[in-house]
Amino acid sequence: IIIGGHSHDLIKGISSEKNLIISPKGEPVVITQVGKDGNYLGILDVVFNSDGVIRSAHNNVQKTINFEKDLSIEDIKDKYLGIPEIISYLDHDIRSPEEIAENPLASFVADAIREKSNAQIVMFNNSNVRGILDAGQVTTRDISEILPFNDSLCKILVSERRIIDALNWGAKTTVNKPEYLQTSGLRYTITPQNTVKDVYLENQDGTLTKLNHVNPGLEKKFVVVCKTSYVTDGFLGYKALKVPKGDIIETYTWFQSDVVINYVKKFNNKHLEIELKKRIIVENEPNTESCPELANIFSKKQVAI
Repeated sequence: IIIGGHSHDLIKGISSEKNLIISPKGEPVVITQVGKDGNYLGILDVVFNSDGVIRSAHNNVQKTINFEKDLSIEDIKDKYLGIPEIISYLDHDIRSPEEIAENPLASFVADAIREKSNAQIVMFNNSNVRGILDAGQVTTRDISEILPFNDSLCKILVSERRIIDALNWGAKTTVNKPEYLQTSGLRYTITPQNTVKDVYLENQDGTLTKLNHVNPGLEKKFVVVCKTSYVTDGFLGYKALKVPKGDIIETYTWFQSDVVINYVKKFNNKHLEIELKKRIIVENEPNTESCPELANIFSKKQVAI
């Protein structure tokens, strides 16, 4: 049995054409994986013979929204992690949409970080925010669970060209689906050619300033907050945002989850409205074949699995 994860493939059922293969010894091998962003979960039931060879298998992949939480597990969490604080309420589930580029949870988190840091722009990879916020009570644990990494963040000065280069890299890069950079303070459009256009800076007063996506300059600099341990390290090809440590204005000691929790608390127990901001518009279904640069990265095993 092979349980995949990092490529984010969604593999339902069992078929000899996609995920049932025969090993050199003539034994069946089942491969399964449940996509990305916590939208699906899988239950794999397998029967082995006395020699440990698979006789039959059932791969049940279903949407997480259809799966009810085990309340006994929630009680165990409370026992060992402490009872979480209720900080707000949601009228409906908030999850990462499969068919569009912008993640509403990521936009919400980016807005919280932007307010805390007073930066012009916040940019981070989509996989920084994961999972679902269920309708009903929102607790401190719920916020912590959608931000599982709590990587450090830093404030840097970034030229217009480097911003456009980073957005273009995210538009063409894929590990099954493009790794669009989620933002606060920016909005942009992805073309059918997997490039960006109509890139706008969202100013604090609500006005928009258009950036030059065709011939971006190096002179004008923008105050940007990124993840220190991922984006500004140039990981997965984000070389456009990689900076020497001396060029970092400030490295923050606070965690993303704490910032978002305090941001939610400012709503004073009002129902949260987490929705799409239309910051990333995809004109057409992009080409999701892996680009050569990314294939080269994986072939050299530079990506930690």
